[in-house]
Amino acid sequence: MKSGSETFVVFNLIYFTIGRLAALQYKSVSQSSVPGKRVNSVDASWAVDGDPYTFTVTEDGVNNYWKITFDSERTFSCFTILIKPGQYSLSVHTDDELELYCTRFSLNTLHLSNNITKCCFKQLKGKSLTLARTNQGDLRLYEFSFKGLKLFMVAFVKDIV
Repeated sequence: MKSGSETFVVFNLIYFTIGRLAALQYKSVSQSSVPGKRVNSVDASWAVDGDPYTFTVTEDGVNNYWKITFDSERTFSCFTILIKPGQYSLSVHTDDELELYCTRFSLNTLHLSNNITKCCFKQLKGKSLTLARTNQGDLRLYEFSFKGLKLFMVAFVKDIV
């Protein structure tokens, strides 16, 4: 679009998924809270349902968490998540509830959701994993995967009009 001698550059953002996402097999999932008016419309399991368009969300606050528990002990190393910007920590819990530090990370973008892959500082064995938001805000988690595959490919299309 031209207005006089001005040139406008338009960026179109195109999202597409790679392959089919499988829902993660688990014993239970839970979270620290649910926003007051959304009590019946938020489910912690939506973060592992294989659908990157559904999400779970907590109330606004500090140290909100999302936790997944498995039937038996497993090894944790790398994970891929689609999550809202914020500061986060990830920990693994053993059968006897010993908490093992995995990693911390921070996302400071303008995007509502961010697809990232992170690894624990070393492989850890445990029965559950907890993702906590360590700064003020809600924890909005779209998808969590241990497979290490990207949930989305993002293409920017630049049009000069």
